[in-house]
Amino acid sequence: FATVTNVPAPTIICPEPLNLECTNGSVVGTVQAGVVDTNGYPVEVVWTVNGIAYQTNNIPSGGNMTQSNVTFTASFEEGEHTVVISASNGQIAPASCTTTVTVSDTLPPICFGLRTTEWCWSV
Repeated sequence: FATVTNVPAPTIICPEPLNLECTNGSVVGTVQAGVVDTNGYPVEVVWTVNGIAYQTNNIPSGGNMTQSNVTFTASFEEGEHTVVISASNGQIAPASCTTTVTVSDTLPPICFGLRTTEWCWSV
């Protein structure tokens, strides 16, 4: 007789979408997510932006429960970016969630001076 144990995937507390103001074509932003594994296994968290893996956080075993807030900081160009957070305890397929980072340039340009030329005509 073999005992079958159902090991749940970690839970991710997915962050709300993030809106950032761009000043020179890009801006640095930080996204934070909560990760919980009720079995206490170590958890690997992988962050991808627009389908490209950017960062991995490793959370050590927490005994009866592994729980942590993890952060990801990156430079985002103007536009909308899809951020996927995947968490795996190595026992079952990873859990994942998706949020967006939207970078906009909504500030009007600032003029520091205006140079004009006057023309005089004689008739």
